[in-house]
Amino acid sequence: MQLATGDIITLLTILALALVVIVLYHLMFASVDLRRILRRFNRMTAKMEDIVSMPLDVAQALAEQLTEFVEKKTGKKTTKRRKT
Repeated sequence: MQLATGDIITLLTILALALVVIVLYHLMFASVDLRRILRRFNRMTAKMEDIVSMPLDVAQALAEQLTEFVEKKTGKKTTKRRKT
């Protein structure tokens, strides 16, 4: 049994389409996994940001209290800075 050129091209086209469907299927699951990984990464960076900013917030609060204390002792008023 010999195959004609048109039959071979048709077979190769069907095989190529099947491979494209398989690749798209795998890409779909990879993108879902990537979204999960990015969400987890965002949660971790938010927690790390909270951990780093906590001592800075405490230091800022202490500096403000110290400034207020010194202003009360000296009787001088200074302009307060806006919080960012």
